[in-house]
Amino acid sequence: MSFPARLKNLIKNKGISQYKLAKDLGKPESTIRSWVNGRTQPRDENAAKLAEYFDVHPAWLRYGAKEYDTNVKDSVWKIAAKIEKHLQKHPEDADKIEKFVEIITDEGGGKSKSTPLPQKKKERRSKSA
Repeated sequence: MSFPARLKNLIKNKGISQYKLAKDLGKPESTIRSWVNGRTQPRDENAAKLAEYFDVHPAWLRYGAKEYDTNVKDSVWKIAAKIEKHLQKHPEDADKIEKFVEIITDEGGGKSKSTPLPQKKKERRSKSA
């Protein structure tokens, strides 16, 4: 489920309108509409306000993390946000990113899918020398 879908569900489950959410957060209704429609993502401080408002964890709201591991560094979430932002502009890169993740997480069943480095050819010695 995407961020906009999670936000829509939270709004629906709380039984409020986008207008009320905007008013409660002190944001323009157009900003809320932009988040709900997936045109933009809230900045970190706004995501934190949304999470607090709906009483959910910011990592779940933003990324759909089933359970936020406090040992996971925030840099991982920042990288995920950068990848998500990049894919919004360049969806054609999704396969490349997926392959990269498979390689670095070794999800290829223990076999690296990367191209092996070329081996240096052995030089033959002539018998006459």
